[in-house]
Amino acid sequence: MPRAAFLPLLFSFLLLIHGTKAEVPSKVGDWLVTIGSEPQTLNPFTAQDAYAADIHQFIYESLLTRDEKTLQLKGNLAESWEVSPDGKTFTFKLRPNLRWQDGTPLTVEDIKFSFDTLKDPQTLNPHEKVYYDKIESLELMDDRTVKVTANDVYFKNLELAGGFQIVPKHLWTGTNVNESPQGRKPLGSGPYRLLRWDTGREIVLERDPAWHGLARGESSNPQRIIYKFVEEPVVRLQLLKNGAIDQYDRIPALQWVRQLGDPKWAERFHKYEYQYPSYNYIGFNLRKPLFQDLRVRQALDHLVDREKVIKQIYQGFASPTSGFNLPSDPAYHAGIEPTAYDPEKARALLAEAGWTDTNGDGILDKDGKPFQFNFLIASGSINGEKIALLVQDEFKKHGIDVRILKLDWSVMLDRVKKWDFDVTAMGWALGLDGDPYQIWHGSQAEIKDSSNSIGYKNPEADRLMEEARKEFDPKKRNAMYRKLHEIIYNDRPVMFLVVPKQMMAVDKRWEGISIYVPRPCYDLTEWFVPAGHRRFE
Repeated sequence: MPRAAFLPLLFSFLLLIHGTKAEVPSKVGDWLVTIGSEPQTLNPFTAQDAYAADIHQFIYESLLTRDEKTLQLKGNLAESWEVSPDGKTFTFKLRPNLRWQDGTPLTVEDIKFSFDTLKDPQTLNPHEKVYYDKIESLELMDDRTVKVTANDVYFKNLELAGGFQIVPKHLWTGTNVNESPQGRKPLGSGPYRLLRWDTGREIVLERDPAWHGLARGESSNPQRIIYKFVEEPVVRLQLLKNGAIDQYDRIPALQWVRQLGDPKWAERFHKYEYQYPSYNYIGFNLRKPLFQDLRVRQALDHLVDREKVIKQIYQGFASPTSGFNLPSDPAYHAGIEPTAYDPEKARALLAEAGWTDTNGDGILDKDGKPFQFNFLIASGSINGEKIALLVQDEFKKHGIDVRILKLDWSVMLDRVKKWDFDVTAMGWALGLDGDPYQIWHGSQAEIKDSSNSIGYKNPEADRLMEEARKEFDPKKRNAMYRKLHEIIYNDRPVMFLVVPKQMMAVDKRWEGISIYVPRPCYDLTEWFVPAGHRRFE
């Protein structure tokens, strides 16, 4: 199941670079070298960041998976399944002769162990438990059949019942699940196995020639997939130009326009622009007294010039947003305009909230305390740093002292999850058939390591999310989400910024590349290098 998972059926606008999947035969060989940030862990129960999810998809499997072309659920470890008329019972039959990457048979006991671990109160996975509160039990029916039972209807029940990742019981039993050695040396049943993890340097995955999907014609073309840990975009681009990496995605817009805009680079690289399902925001820690006054949050929101952000930082490759779904999605409330840049209104709101410069030092103060806060960003994020600098400069003009604090991604994420921040710039990657409960429901604000790290609570919003979970009609559910959009926007728990486009460059020796709706919006296992163009055999 996707990690940060709520979302849209927004797919009509998608740009398919090659139309449909390229009709080419599977070509096994060569090493695909890409870049990313180092994940905190590869523990499939506790990991929350997108970088870990990118790697998990190759190592671990679930009973069902999402077809990236049809967007429908399809069998993975399960060869068939049945749903009861009341939508509360799901029976799955496993494929025969499944094995773990160490050769041990994969059995229904592994399915049961994985489910029980996911549900165990001692497992630190609030980001998953929030979805599985209605999935009550998993029973073994025979040596190839399991039955999953829910205690209530929920429009995502089937996806959840078949979507949790399966781990090998024989390697996890007897370990502390939250600190299992498998977090550093995962072993699964998927198309790739971990060859090595060199801390601070790279993770290397190697193709498993015994993977069960190959017999069904599934692809796993690269012989190895290598993730280099490189934070600085300048270094990433240099590695691409030097041929040290094959793929560079999430390219900052400035690099895309100024560095890769020269026609000569089109001779060496496939270049793609596509809509990645995500949005960027600046979030307040609502537990801090400074941000508990709605007028203060509104004022700060009016001091952010989104048009300048789009023009100067994203070079036009972004659009403003006012909510937690993409503007093209039917669940998005198009009647709510993104917050306008309005310094005069911001000053009036701050004065109304009691923030004035009483001592003439240029900084607003109230009850003897200056208006200052730390702005937490990830080091190596060009866009994040530029946004922080823009905010710092603008806020300073209006008597607000912003102190930028840059940390490595994993350290920053840990501080946010532990509520140790004032303000932070982050983004949410969105899944299919969205449910915003994980991020916005008040129950999650009381749980450290949950996705509601900002501490947002609103009883009316909670009620809407609870009702939407039981609504199977997408049109009615989207109407609820549009109302929720309005409530959250009016509360200003975050400053919704922009929906950026994604840019990616891939060495032209790689073929078979298509762009899809579900993130990461492409499938590395389909890519191949024709014989005669391979660097590694």
